[in-house]
Amino acid sequence: MGLEGNSLTIASHTVMVLILSTLIWRALKCVAFGHGEEAMRRGLLPAIAICATALIIERLYYVAARVLKVRGLDLWSMHPAPETLSLIVGIGFYGIMVPILRASGQPAARTKMRICAEVLSLFLIWAMTVVVLY
Repeated sequence: MGLEGNSLTIASHTVMVLILSTLIWRALKCVAFGHGEEAMRRGLLPAIAICATALIIERLYYVAARVLKVRGLDLWSMHPAPETLSLIVGIGFYGIMVPILRASGQPAARTKMRICAEVLSLFLIWAMTVVVLY
């Protein structure tokens, strides 16, 4: 479609939205099925803290870039790679789902296989989006 480098950023944001949508759905199911305490024991709070920290850092960069641009400092041109930053935040959000999946009571091998399949699927969605939009 001729979007070139922007296709990477669009693909990363698309994957992040898919991950967030899935996270919301799984969090609601976790609470509805009474698995919340087990998810907490499996590391849900540290996973949320790590992800929230990544999101805060990413958002602070954007705020600083907007504030400092009017003062003559162009952080936008120095951005380390928006597509990479978005993908890292999306992966962080996926990390929140791991304790939720582990709390569901499924065998560990099945949970690991599910996580591997989902991560591979997300990578393929990212790659196909880049190819189509590039």
